[in-house]
Amino acid sequence: MAIEHRTIGDGERHEPKGIASATANQVYIADGSGSGSWSHQKVVLNVHHDDLSSATTHYIVSPVAGNITRVDAVIDQLFTGSDTVVHVEIDGVAVTDGSVTFVQAGSAAGDAQSATPTSNNTLAAGSVISVVSDGGMTTSSCHAEISILVEVTS
Repeated sequence: MAIEHRTIGDGERHEPKGIASATANQVYIADGSGSGSWSHQKVVLNVHHDDLSSATTHYIVSPVAGNITRVDAVIDQLFTGSDTVVHVEIDGVAVTDGSVTFVQAGSAAGDAQSATPTSNNTLAAGSVISVVSDGGMTTSSCHAEISILVEVTS
């Protein structure tokens, strides 16, 4: 007689399958159907940039050690002037391929850009992440929300 895992009480269950081969800092994500899979824990750090028309820098401290695996940014209005670049640095060093460019032609509220860093993207807990705008646009008060995805390593 087969017993479905999902019908066994929590006190009677064993560790999830795959625990022996899971790597450090992976977590088990349940799928809601009595199963799941192992995945690296991820943290999203968010930065609000209040005016992309000025060459300014905003900072956030990483609470975890890990690797920046993605940078996403979205603006809240159309803008004039030049294309605008926003790039990410860790402790003053530029993240390779960690820049997004907003193109002025056809810009609009809700324009979203993303980048996938390829190197110089490893950070320690306590590292300072800088989000830098080149100030290319001339429309003041164009806000951006920047999300930085960190895959936790310890």
